[in-house]
Amino acid sequence: MFKAHIVVSEKTDVAAEIAKIENLARRHGLDDVTTFAMLRNVEVVLADLKKQDSETAAYGIRISVKKTVASEDYNILLELQPRKESSGKRGPLSRLFGR
Repeated sequence: MFKAHIVVSEKTDVAAEIAKIENLARRHGLDDVTTFAMLRNVEVVLADLKKQDSETAAYGIRISVKKTVASEDYNILLELQPRKESSGKRGPLSRLFGR
């Protein structure tokens, strides 16, 4: 059994994360059918979390979501952490008064 933890953001490269998980599956001897099903599920969850991140960013909403894709052979935690406020979008007076 292997475990993985992926922090997802709008900038997460889904293909790169899928490749990392596929390499872990090979090293731990998962069969092709299990690996295919796992990768398909992880890809769907990753895409969903990326979409949630971009949609909530448009409205200034900060959320934290954790989803797990698991079986007896693997446990993959995908986490969308709250977005940090970027100080570049605020004006000089807001920065001065801490708003």
